[in-house]
This record gives sequence, structure tokens and C-alpha cells, in this order.
Amino acid sequence: MRTTPALLALSLALVAAPAALNANPSPADDRPPAAERGKDHAGPKDAKHHKGPKDVKDPKGPEDETRPREPKGTNHLLHACVTADATDDGVELRVLRGNRHMRDVLDGATTFRADLSGDTTVRLVGKARVRTEDGRRGKGPRIGTFADLDAGDRVMLKFRAPRGGDADAMPAATLVVDHGPTVRCAVPPATPPDDENPDENPDGEPGTSL
Repeated sequence: MRTTPALLALSLALVAAPAALNANPSPADDRPPAAERGKDHAGPKDAKHHKGPKDVKDPKGPEDETRPREPKGTNHLLHACVTADATDDGVELRVLRGNRHMRDVLDGATTFRADLSGDTTVRLVGKARVRTEDGRRGKGPRIGTFADLDAGDRVMLKFRAPRGGDADAMPAATLVVDHGPTVRCAVPPATPPDDENPDENPDGEPGTSL
């Protein structure tokens, strides 16, 4: 077989090609295996699941220091009728009903005097807010005072007190909701005094007894 210059050049090229590839590897060959990629680098999908200290929200929210705290104890609820106009330190009531804790305090009593204080909130609803001014009927304020608790009003009172107490140990009411006058709480009119003297006759002269 005769060797020509063309065949000799082709043989040299085939021998030199693998050596050139080994001397200049492809950039893709430097990458780590697919199983090891992404372990040390968090992509956009992973980053959104990691919240910093600023992103963490307090579930309870900030404390509202302006909101008054209720005294410790259990809620004692009483529905009643006002039997006499309230004073700045108390109101006379006729019991309608109450929750279990209040019934234990009353122990069957049908009347109760509730203490009031400067911390007692009087809330006006329904007819208690109706005011007549300049001949027109309108809505009054939502918050009132002890002066709005009139005889014949139906009220709901809330007390905060330990369980198992008695009526004498009840603190002042924390809340009084005044519903205004109702038929159920209507106070019967007072009986007018009898000015007629049985010992006198219609002419005003003393009567004579037989």
C-alpha cells in the first residue's frame, strides 16, 4: 500500500485530536453533579420561606396601654329594674335575672343595691338615648352618668368579683347598660295622701261622735 501525503496528514490529525480535548476541557465539565447543585445556594423559591426577624409578626399584637384593664375576678351579670333614681354611689334595683355566679350571690333575694363609683361606665342604648330638645326627638350620647339611671329603667350590670362571695362583698359595678324605661319595670304611681279628716264634717267643723 502506497502512503500518500494526504493520508499521512489525516492520520496525524486523528492522533492529535484526543490530546487537544484533554488539554482544553469544556467549561461544562467543571460543574458539580446535579445531585450536589443547590445545596449551598438557595434559589428564589427557598428564600421566601425564610423570614428574618423583621418579617415575624407578633400574634398578640402590641399592647394597648390606653385601654383600661378590668379588675381580676369573674363576670357577675345582673338584669334588673331601677326602683329609685340612682345616686353617685349606688342604685336600688329589683332583680329580674342573672347568670349563675350572680344568682349564687343573691341567694334568692329579689332586691339588690348596686354600688357605683367613678370607674363605673354607664352605657346608654335604645330608649335611654332618646332625648327631647327644642321640641324635636333625637339621639343622645352613648355614654352617660348615674344621673341617667331613672326609676323604671331596665338595666344590665356587670361586676368583676371572686366566685362564692355574698351580696355585701360585691364591688362597684364596672358597667351599667341602660335600656331606658320599659313597661316591665314601670314604677306604680304613689298613692296620693288622704287629706280628708274623718273627724271633721264637710264644713270643716269638728265632727261629733255618738
